[in-house]
Amino acid sequence: MNFSCNQQQLSKILNTVSKAVSIRTTTPILKGIYISVNKDNVTFCGSDGNIIIEEKLDAYIKEEGSVVVSANLFKETVRRFSSGNINIYKEDNKIVIKNEKSEHKIGWLPADEFPLIEEMKEKEILNFDKEILKDMIAKTKFAASTDELKGIMRGVLFEIKKDSFNMIAIDGYKMAIVKEPMNNLKELSFVIEANILNEILNILKDNSLDKEINVDFDGKRAIFQIGSTKVSTRILEGKFIDYERILPRNNESKIIINRRELVDATERASILAREGNNNLIKLCIDENLLTITTRTDMGYVKEEVDIEKKGENLEIGFDSKLILDPLKVIDDENIVIEFRGPLDGAFITSCENGNYSYLVLPVRLK
Repeated sequence: MNFSCNQQQLSKILNTVSKAVSIRTTTPILKGIYISVNKDNVTFCGSDGNIIIEEKLDAYIKEEGSVVVSANLFKETVRRFSSGNINIYKEDNKIVIKNEKSEHKIGWLPADEFPLIEEMKEKEILNFDKEILKDMIAKTKFAASTDELKGIMRGVLFEIKKDSFNMIAIDGYKMAIVKEPMNNLKELSFVIEANILNEILNILKDNSLDKEINVDFDGKRAIFQIGSTKVSTRILEGKFIDYERILPRNNESKIIINRRELVDATERASILAREGNNNLIKLCIDENLLTITTRTDMGYVKEEVDIEKKGENLEIGFDSKLILDPLKVIDDENIVIEFRGPLDGAFITSCENGNYSYLVLPVRLK
């Protein structure tokens, strides 16, 4: 194995594929990055067993071959080399990384047992607009559970309907739903872990060239093709919650409020709420005014925001973070918040096209 390449291009690729490498694994080969050199290019892979990230690099090839090297050691070594061309080759039981003034040697493992992306024999091919997919992931991923024991609730549902593409996440305290018009030949659905979608989102943000993203799906895996990067991940098993049944109906109160003003007021109130170790804020709806208060042993905060209101007045409590999360990903100037009662939570929707909805359960007030 022997090739030469640009240091900056290689460093960027290693940053991408190392996102799939787990430092917690007890399997030595999964702590490494797979390198395969053929006559056309060099392939780099990282994997933790659930996700595989693969990227190819154009390089000057001198000799073919494949190895696995320590992900962190190799990435940090390459990152600290000066810019320009570097030469990487296998010498006895070491990999040599060299340029005009530096030479580093690190150990390697055989590449035979490294998990690579396998081609799907039978698959559905889905196409998504990159900017829309980025927006939909950002608006749902934070609503999935982070509890390893919650199974399928750790993921985000991809729901392909005849006339729409929907993404849904739910953890028992909150639920996010985003829908986009889309004509599809088939209806299908699958669930992908939210933390994997977060890595996919980071890759999408780094990709400035492609406007469309291809996703291959075979019922067990999904493979995202993002420019020169492939991300393969297992589908979470199980039946996703029937989210339609949870959607609130017959709401008693409805307000229209400026999103930015609500964010600013909530963030100011949450400073003291965090000091109280419970993030609790109280919302009081009275005619055309929303009053946000929080009280702890360390002080008291009161914030007021003008609103348009229909229905009953209301007092209700929330974890301030669960209110702020959706407000920070909505682009609309104004939003709609509906309430069924002090124990039934808040249903937040975007004003302009109504394609985004968020349900958050309340905290019982003393």
